[in-house]
Amino acid sequence: MLREIKKIKNLSKLGVMMLASFSITSCLNNDDDNGVVVPENAGYILFTNVSPGSTGLRLYANNEVFNNNPLNYNQFFNYAPVEIGSKTLTVRSGNSSTDLDTISLNVELNKLYSVFAVNTPENIELLAYSDNPTAPSSQLKTKIRFIQLSHNTPSVKLAIEGIEGDLGTFNFRNASSFMEIDRVNNKKLYLINSETQDTIFSKNVSFSGGSAYSVFSEGIFGSDDEDLDLDIQYLQY
Repeated sequence: MLREIKKIKNLSKLGVMMLASFSITSCLNNDDDNGVVVPENAGYILFTNVSPGSTGLRLYANNEVFNNNPLNYNQFFNYAPVEIGSKTLTVRSGNSSTDLDTISLNVELNKLYSVFAVNTPENIELLAYSDNPTAPSSQLKTKIRFIQLSHNTPSVKLAIEGIEGDLGTFNFRNASSFMEIDRVNNKKLYLINSETQDTIFSKNVSFSGGSAYSVFSEGIFGSDDEDLDLDIQYLQY
């Protein structure tokens, strides 16, 4: 199932999708008719290709294919169950048996994980992050976690219009914890060069109260190709 996503209401319908801002709800409610056999003791992995210009990526867990449908840049494969325990994750291109990168991930019971393919097509890396935010303290608050996944973007500060100060400084691969902030309604999110203090990217975002979001940068800073240029995406839990 390949399509552009605005909202995902139920991740039990697994498939390959185009990245946009999207929501994740009921991700552990698996329908009987979706063809997915859920192990009794499982965690859940979401796999996303944010390696600009790369094509045909497949993730393997202990040499078992995770996504049968290969991912091109800016595509993701929804959360799918993986048996708990230590897993060796590898990424390959197309039907090749050559491992482009390998990492280890300890999958815990009912925990969620995001795995990203990052960097250039010639130097693909795998990165994994735990996706288990707690609920905000009230419906007037939201939680966000930021991950800097654009390989050539300089060190940046994250800022949001209407929130005093910045929300941290990030180099490539850096991730924050889930931070509680006031809910955000159609405000600018800024990436600011931490050395020059110049704003190098901005985008209007909305973060609803009572929710949590994983926000990440992607693309090539300064690219002439708008499909590969620096951008921000986010997932709502």
